[in-house]
Amino acid sequence: MDKQSWFLKELKKDIVLSGCDEEMLLELGDFLGRHQQLFKKLYKAYKMKGNEIELIPDLGAPVHVLFDRQEDEVAIKRLNNNVNLSIKAFLHFCKLIDVCFIDTVSLGSVIRLDMDYFSEMLQEKFHHKSDGLAMIVDHQVILNEEKKTLVDYVALLWPFSGQGNPPIVFLSTFMIQEIVHRGMRNEFEQTYLQRLKENNLHNNRVSLAFETEDSIEEIKKFLEENPMEVEENGKDS
Repeated sequence: MDKQSWFLKELKKDIVLSGCDEEMLLELGDFLGRHQQLFKKLYKAYKMKGNEIELIPDLGAPVHVLFDRQEDEVAIKRLNNNVNLSIKAFLHFCKLIDVCFIDTVSLGSVIRLDMDYFSEMLQEKFHHKSDGLAMIVDHQVILNEEKKTLVDYVALLWPFSGQGNPPIVFLSTFMIQEIVHRGMRNEFEQTYLQRLKENNLHNNRVSLAFETEDSIEEIKKFLEENPMEVEENGKDS
């Protein structure tokens, strides 16, 4: 099944987005899935608490997005079409785009971190130790099964190995600025990663990147009170 067909299939059966303009969401999802840098730009605008953003592709009509946090609304307009989503629904929509369109970065890949997502203290630390580079050592890691929450990637600052307790970094797709060196890829890996995505989607597991701010605080508090949960959970077979 190609990516567009998979996205359409998931969109049609999605409960959170039911009642929304399906045709508009399909068009937007396909647009953002094909323009992944614009998709990352959109998410970053939300995460950095921007009020609005215009996404301009090389070809085709731009997309205008307005964030109204007081009214809990995200208004998206392209040409004469528009759709209004709650912030929860917007994040859920982004989750479907991420799962269906964005390829998982292979283990062993060296990536450059987008420092805008880190505190000034961590930015200085990462730049000093690794020039902002990290190596992917795990993906789709379940933080807690009860909360249905996972992180997209676990990374080590490059070029450090696991010796000497190096900093471990939990990353979302959006924290990856660029892939400097790709790890090994083959058909077996691609099949495994696809099944992993489908399994997590089927079990309603959500990347921490797509949780609302209130939910993130609840999850952080839960993990502080139950620190072993991260270590005890693993992937389904």
